[in-house]
Amino acid sequence: MKAVRIHEYTGIPGIRVEETEISPPNIGEIRMRVGAAGINNSDLQMTYGKYKRPGDDALPQILGQEAAGIIDAVGEKVEGFLPGMRVVGHVKGAFAEMAIASATELLPIPEDISFEVAASLPINYLTAILALIYRAKVQVGEWVLVHPGSGGVGTAAIQLAKLLGAKVIATAGNRAKVEYLLKLGADYGIDYSNQNVVSEVRKIT
Repeated sequence: MKAVRIHEYTGIPGIRVEETEISPPNIGEIRMRVGAAGINNSDLQMTYGKYKRPGDDALPQILGQEAAGIIDAVGEKVEGFLPGMRVVGHVKGAFAEMAIASATELLPIPEDISFEVAASLPINYLTAILALIYRAKVQVGEWVLVHPGSGGVGTAAIQLAKLLGAKVIATAGNRAKVEYLLKLGADYGIDYSNQNVVSEVRKIT
């Protein structure tokens, strides 16, 4: 199979698209044919050795942390998943034609959701869910400041906060991005390159 692998921690010059082997799934794991993989800032940081996952000490290593695809094989003691099922989740080594993942890190994908849409959900949206629902416990009518709001987690947080009934202030580094965040659902937008965020938030709230 083809995969994007890090050979040196030198950024983009240190990665290669090349042929490599993939093993059968171990106990509790599935093997999947990757339909789409999410790209995150942490993937770029990994190419410089600034962000490491458990077991990432040895090179080469396959990039990618989230993917959607079709199950190809199922390991022992896996329940609820069968070959042919469409799944999404945290997948170490997602930038490849095939990947191994723990069954506990996966969810089935409804037929009306594409691999591309599904692959964008695990890291960004679960981070937003943990922050707003489990940590902040956001309630209807409360104010939520998303700073900055134009990245993956930020855009997810804006949408989730609005779904929870909050009033959202979002920041971005230029006016075009601010306008995008307003279209996404933010109630107020602040251009932090030209406006003082603290002063503007005080005016709004």
